[in-house]
Amino acid sequence: MPEFFITLCTTPGDLVVDFFSGSNTTGQAAESLGRRWIAIDLDPRYAAASALRFPHANPSAPHPLP
Repeated sequence: MPEFFITLCTTPGDLVVDFFSGSNTTGQAAESLGRRWIAIDLDPRYAAASALRFPHANPSAPHPLP
């Protein structure tokens, strides 16, 4: 479902923000569609678990917004 709304409401390169990211399905969908993304969740365990969706990522590398 996130793919549908991301495609409908944004264009490649846009920023997608998910304030209740949970396992970060939205971030994964945004990245696969060529969008930048920010994921926020109150529970740090969700952020840690969502890293499994991005095995190619280097968590120590900075990711500045252009």
